[in-house]
Amino acid sequence: MTALEVTPDNLRKLAGGLALLPKDINDMVALGAQPVADVLKGSGVGTALGRSDGIDTTARAVLEARFNTFSGLLVLSADKYNNHDEDVADRLNAVADLNSGTPGKK
Repeated sequence: MTALEVTPDNLRKLAGGLALLPKDINDMVALGAQPVADVLKGSGVGTALGRSDGIDTTARAVLEARFNTFSGLLVLSADKYNNHDEDVADRLNAVADLNSGTPGKK
């Protein structure tokens, strides 16, 4: 694992990188499974595919919100940096595991 020196400049660089990710997500081609779902109406696969476009849209929105929120948190941490990184570390450590599926869970 590469060590990261926590400085206001590095936090801002990370925030800038994260802030670009929502555009990349929005530029991705949509799943577009509905035409196939229409052909497979009545089957389990068709039913699942019929729901997948909505799930794709939701996942994109969730990722965009997470990246924007975390980018903002990094900027806030850079702005409030006080020559040590304990406060920054505590603030970042308070963020829930993005993959847990449960808000507030680590």
